[in-house]
Amino acid sequence: MKSDVPKRCQTLRLSKNLDKWQINNKINVNFTVDRIVFVFSWIIWVAIGYHLSQFGFGEDTDAWLMSQTAQKLANGENYDPARSLGNPLYEYLLVLLQPGQNWFYSNLLSLCLGSLFLFRLSVYFTVLIEKQVLALRLCLMALPIFNEAASSSMEFMVAWLLFAEIWVATKQEKHGKLWILSFLLVFIRPEFFPVLMIGLFYSKKLNSKSLFPAVLLFTSISIFAYRSMGKNPAPFTNWVELIQFYGGRMLFLARQAEFLLPFYIFLILGCGIYIRQKSGSYLFVIPVLALFIIFPFEWAYGFFPILFGLAYWISTIKTAAVFSIPLSALAVSCLHFSGTIVIKRPNHIEHRIEMTRLYHLAQVANFETPTLLLFGATYFPTNSKNWEKSMNNRLFRRKGTNFFVGERLKETELDSIKDAGFQLIGIKEEKGRISEFNNKIHWIHKNEIEKILTQSPSALF
Repeated sequence: MKSDVPKRCQTLRLSKNLDKWQINNKINVNFTVDRIVFVFSWIIWVAIGYHLSQFGFGEDTDAWLMSQTAQKLANGENYDPARSLGNPLYEYLLVLLQPGQNWFYSNLLSLCLGSLFLFRLSVYFTVLIEKQVLALRLCLMALPIFNEAASSSMEFMVAWLLFAEIWVATKQEKHGKLWILSFLLVFIRPEFFPVLMIGLFYSKKLNSKSLFPAVLLFTSISIFAYRSMGKNPAPFTNWVELIQFYGGRMLFLARQAEFLLPFYIFLILGCGIYIRQKSGSYLFVIPVLALFIIFPFEWAYGFFPILFGLAYWISTIKTAAVFSIPLSALAVSCLHFSGTIVIKRPNHIEHRIEMTRLYHLAQVANFETPTLLLFGATYFPTNSKNWEKSMNNRLFRRKGTNFFVGERLKETELDSIKDAGFQLIGIKEEKGRISEFNNKIHWIHKNEIEKILTQSPSALF
């Protein structure tokens, strides 16, 4: 029988030819114990991240605010930054990733970028041996700060990956790649602009060719900052409010970290030693540490000081004892204090699932009398089709109901709302944000919010 296969493709010794091809192309597959451990750990980490990606836009309410900005852009409205200067490139990207405000695809992008970041750690820290790189990867997979960023719709994972690649491009003197990534980073997360300028201008590996792109970047971000100024006012108007705001945020960070707080401090101290020893491109490390000190608003701002500190401490241990660091991180992240010390899932997972459950309940809640809940105003009204807003985006009402949520309302405003026949409900854990107004506000605990949304205030009062 005549074959339709060309004669040049026919062979009776296929296996021998394949073996010869592999030998000639030098295909080496090195299955070391460290690599096998990493792959299995990564598969477990991805499975957890995939599950978490199905619960809301993220633990940080800014992720929900950015979704609202993306929804406005999708509706053809003008760009309105979700916070400070905004995250323009990323918020435009969310228009594509969040059809119908579906959070899964944008969360999945962060998970993919988080995986890429883990695989690239051996490139970022070339001084570490294979065992130390494995310990660094395992430690990041155990830390809530990295896990939350890698499973939410925040721009952190994109920004961190770009910043790390810029750091590598600087060391490799790849100027074209460096400036393209710099432009992307600055318009995804403008706060990195001063960090880049300090690191790039003081790096001896840059030359006069960098002057034009640097001026272009400075000019473009300045114009954007000027146009965005005032669209998202600061949460303080004087020095007293500024001090109170900073004190409140630092106290919030301490409560959020719980038993991880000493661990984070230990890692940041390691970053300080890294700077003193002038290891690697330390001029990029100093600005990111200064950025976290100036803006201690959330632990994600301190990711790179924590990462560099982690890399430093791991580099000092060359034996199997190095794995005690990721094991400690995992153990401490599962410790919580609620009257007594208990062991359960890390806080960011618990909080994320709770937020998503409350969000869904808020979309169907209603009351017989007008009721204002001083909680959830940053993420309950994410779907603007179902909510009306007033008082400069500080008071929201679910359409067709008596259910209101609000934030940053002044005492005079609360007084007028109470006089209008509203029932005011505040959260005891956030009582410090509202001055003494106890005689007009019903205070409940956070774990009672679900009962309020599913039943009525009369179930508690």
